[in-house]
Amino acid sequence: MLVSSHQFNTQNNPVLQTQVAIVGGGLAGLTCALQLEKAGIAYCLIEASSQLGGRVQTTIHTDGFLLDHGFQAFNTAYEEAKQWLDFDALELQSFYPGAVIRYNGTFNKVGDPQRDKGMYLFALYSPIGSFKDKMLTLSLKNKLKDMSEKKIYSLPEESTLTFLQRFGFSQKYIDTFFRPFYGGVFLEDALSTSVRKFAYTFKTFSNGTVCLPKNGMHAIIDQLASHLNQNNIILNQALIDLSPPSSSSTQLTPRILTLSSGQQIEAQHVVLAMSLPQVASLLGQPCPVRYNTTWTLYFSCKDKPPLSVREPLLVLNAEGSGIVQHLCFLSEVSGSYAPNGGNLCSVTLKPLSALENLTESEAVIQTKANLKQWFGSVTDRWQFIQGFQIYQAIPSETVLFGEHQATTVETVSAWQQQWQIDLANDAMDSASINGAIRAGRVVAGRLIKNVKK
Repeated sequence: MLVSSHQFNTQNNPVLQTQVAIVGGGLAGLTCALQLEKAGIAYCLIEASSQLGGRVQTTIHTDGFLLDHGFQAFNTAYEEAKQWLDFDALELQSFYPGAVIRYNGTFNKVGDPQRDKGMYLFALYSPIGSFKDKMLTLSLKNKLKDMSEKKIYSLPEESTLTFLQRFGFSQKYIDTFFRPFYGGVFLEDALSTSVRKFAYTFKTFSNGTVCLPKNGMHAIIDQLASHLNQNNIILNQALIDLSPPSSSSTQLTPRILTLSSGQQIEAQHVVLAMSLPQVASLLGQPCPVRYNTTWTLYFSCKDKPPLSVREPLLVLNAEGSGIVQHLCFLSEVSGSYAPNGGNLCSVTLKPLSALENLTESEAVIQTKANLKQWFGSVTDRWQFIQGFQIYQAIPSETVLFGEHQATTVETVSAWQQQWQIDLANDAMDSASINGAIRAGRVVAGRLIKNVKK
C-alpha cells in the first residue's frame, strides 16, 4: 500500500491522517488531487481497483491490441482538459469530421463542408437528408458554436427528439443521421436525452476535433497521474465505511474512512469522486440518476478494412435493423491500436436494454452476421478478441440537465450537507470527460479556500 511518509502520522497510531481523502481515481479524483498537490494541501487518493482511471481504461491484449473499455474518444474543444493535459504529448490522432452511414443497402459518406470542401458536392447528392435538412444543420451549427455553456444549460428543458422536430428537421434525417449518431453518443436511440446535453455535444463536435491519444484513452490518465506524488495514492482498497459527522457540533469534524483491508484513515475533508450509484450505495440511499449502458466488441483482421470504410471515421447503422449501432476501424485512426500492421475493428452494439438476454457468444454471432450483410464474406476471417459491457457508462441526467434535474440537485445537495462531504463525478457536471475534470477542479478550489481560511 502506498502512503505518504511525510503527510501521515503512523507512529503509535494505526489510523493514517490527512487533510483531504479523495475516494475514486477517475478523471474527477485525479484532477482534484492535482490541484490540491499544487496548493500544498495534504491528501490521499484511494482507488478500489488495481489502476487509476475509473471508466477511462485501456487493456493491452496479449496480441498487442489496445482495447479501450467501450468506444471512447477525446475532443480538443474540451476547455477544462486544456488546463490539465499536454495535447502534444498525447500525440492525438484525429477522426475524419464526418461519418459513413449505412442506409438502404449502401454506404453514404457525410461530412462537414466547412472543414472538407470536397463534401459540398457529396452533400448535394447524398440521400442522407434533404437540402433543407442540410441548411438547418448549418444554421444549428452557427447558432450553437459561440453559445456559452451557461446559456446552453439554461435552455428550456425538452428531449433531443422534440427539439430536432421543432427545429424543422425531417423525420427521415432524424432517423438516418441524428438517431444513429447521437444514439451512440447518448447510449440510447430514443433521443430522450435532454436538449441541453445535445446542444453541448453538438457545439463541441463543431468546434473541436474528435481524436484518440496515440497509445489509447488511458494515456490521458497516465499523464495526469504522472504529476502526482505516487506515495499519496492507495490502490486495491475499496471504501467500505464512512463515519457519520458529529451530530453534536456545527463545526466540520474529522471523519474516519475504513478501507477493505481494515486500514483506517482520518481526514478533515472527504471527497467522493465515485459514480453516483456507488455514492448512493455507500450512504444507503436510492440513486436519483439512471445510467445508460454500452456493449463494445473488438475484432481483428489481417485484411485491410473494406474500401468503403477505410478511413478514420465512424460507420453508423441507419438501416433500422441489425445489432450494430456503429463501428470504427481504430487502427485507421491510430496505428498503435493494432500491432504489426494489423487492423482493429471496434463495434458498439445497440443499447443493452434491447440485448439484455444475449450471451456474449450469441452477441458475437449476431454481430458477425450483421457485418457480413454489410461487407460480405471477408468478415468470416475477422477474429473476435474481447468484449466490454459497461453498465454505468454515462448518466442519463445530471445536476445540469434532465427531466428530473431539480430532484437530482436537491438530492446531491442534501447528501453533501448531511454527510459533510463533497461529490466530484460526471453527474455533477455535463456527463463528459470535460465535465468530470471540471467537477474535480471545482471541488478542489472550494477545499483550498476552506483549508486556508
